[in-house]
Amino acid sequence: MDNSKFRPRKKVPVGPGFSQAHWLGRVRRGENLGCADAPRPVTVSELSLHNKIDDCWIALQGQVFDITQFLPYHPGGKDIIVEVAGKDVTEYYNYYHHFINARFYLARSRIGSLVPDTFDQPQDTSSSEIDDEEYANDFE
Repeated sequence: MDNSKFRPRKKVPVGPGFSQAHWLGRVRRGENLGCADAPRPVTVSELSLHNKIDDCWIALQGQVFDITQFLPYHPGGKDIIVEVAGKDVTEYYNYYHHFINARFYLARSRIGSLVPDTFDQPQDTSSSEIDDEEYANDFE
């Protein structure tokens, strides 16, 4: 792997109430942290529109997440995430956070599956790579 595009890891102070433990508390309580009412396909073009600090989506391992509410909790700071917002961040995530279970950590922020721009709507999303019932089981 070419590591030249990766920066050294840097932590920044987060405000009171914005620790990783606080985020996980919100996940465990089942709060809606940006997730869609029903997971749906998201095209690469649609994903690219959500690239701002107040509207921040990422694709990770074939799934799309609205991580806008997570930004103040990120120990590396908001800016580093906003730089890659609207894109597939799997390679970055695997480099910096390979030890974190994103499936649990971001499940309440899931929008749906990433699909190519040539995707024809509608589609049965029940056959997505990670099925919705598996996500639900993470919280039982």
